[in-house]
Amino acid sequence: MIKFTVDYNDEMLRWDVVRWDVSAEGARVGTTVDRCSTEAQAKEICDYHNDMLNPEFWSERGCVFGREIS
Repeated sequence: MIKFTVDYNDEMLRWDVVRWDVSAEGARVGTTVDRCSTEAQAKEICDYHNDMLNPEFWSERGCVFGREIS
C-alpha cells in the first residue's frame, strides 16, 4: 500500500514529502516526491496526496469519468 509522510532532511535542512511503497521482496522503499522549506507546506502536500489515495474521499464526491457525457 502506498503511503505519504513528511520527513525532515537534516543534511539539506528541508522538509521532504516521501512516498512509501512495498517492494516485491516486502521491504519498504521511500521516494522523495516533493521538497519544501516549511513543515506546513510539506504537510499540506502530504495530506493532498493521501486524500487522493483515499477511496472514501472519492466515494463521497463521485466520479464523472465512468459516466457517459450527454
